[in-house]
Amino acid sequence: MNKTMIFAALLLASPAAMAAPDIGVQAGAGTLGLNFGVNYRINAFVGVGGAINNYTYSRDSDYKGVNYSADLHLSSQMLVLNLYPFGGSFHVTGGWMHNGNYFALRGQPDANGNYTFDGNTYSASQVGTVSARMDFKSSATYLGIGWGGSGNWGLTFDLGVMRQGEPNFTLTASAAASNPQLASDVASQQAQSQDDVSSFTWYPQVKLGLYVNF
Repeated sequence: MNKTMIFAALLLASPAAMAAPDIGVQAGAGTLGLNFGVNYRINAFVGVGGAINNYTYSRDSDYKGVNYSADLHLSSQMLVLNLYPFGGSFHVTGGWMHNGNYFALRGQPDANGNYTFDGNTYSASQVGTVSARMDFKSSATYLGIGWGGSGNWGLTFDLGVMRQGEPNFTLTASAAASNPQLASDVASQQAQSQDDVSSFTWYPQVKLGLYVNF
């Protein structure tokens, strides 16, 4: 048994580590949405938990010359391991997430009733219905640090990142199948958009919440 294993065994066997476990709930809000979670403090140094995040935000925006009604849907579930290196409230968190976040966009014609794709202008009747969407891989990992979780109740604060992988961007115009030039322009604009979002592989987490232990 190496020195690291001996140290870990002694640490887990110490009186502080054998303290009564805590089961707690917490709720808060952050960049992943509104949050509700359950935590189980196995001992002073180790805990496990699970949480759900959910929120929807809508706004109108202009992207590459097209007006969109955009919806951001935040929906994720996470299972984590919390390590408390000093036996207090500071913790290092790592775990797995199911990532159901996505952007949904519905195209709107401009003031003249037109759309512009890849520099070419078309009437709304030529284009039909325009929609775009950005999705992510369903499996993601999370790593972060935080403060809170000790005592009967209090505040929690967490900083971390979700590794979500490269997003997938799709853009469609319902009339493109019967208009080769429009289809080419939509495909070109989709490729440009995919290139724009390809580096968005990490999603930051900043979260503030309230916890209660039982």
